[in-house]
Amino acid sequence: MSHATGMVRFPDDHVFYYEYNGTSDCVCTALFQTANELSAAWRTDSAFADCQCGREPDAVDVMTFYGDGSSWRGMACKGCKAIISPTSWDDWCEKAVNGIPDWTNAQAPAPVEGSDLLKGGQA
Repeated sequence: MSHATGMVRFPDDHVFYYEYNGTSDCVCTALFQTANELSAAWRTDSAFADCQCGREPDAVDVMTFYGDGSSWRGMACKGCKAIISPTSWDDWCEKAVNGIPDWTNAQAPAPVEGSDLLKGGQA
């Protein structure tokens, strides 16, 4: 089973992290402010969240380090810390751009000791 780190960039350039499930080609919907928070939730039910605030979600940039990396446009709620859409490869594959986008360079997480969270890799 392959999981990798993903990142979401909001319009204000605030970046959150999430877990990408490469086995199912889907995002785990919970957003975390730091790589350490993501590591603590890695492969647990805490990696999933729903938006329940009723506010309009933000249009965001979503990416994953899975494989050679890819990115696409999506929707997320910063207040609820949740990715809303798209959440499965079938929904974004035609719009995805291969490779790791430049905006991730300064924000990419370092490996977290004792975790299978890897920068740019799969675990």
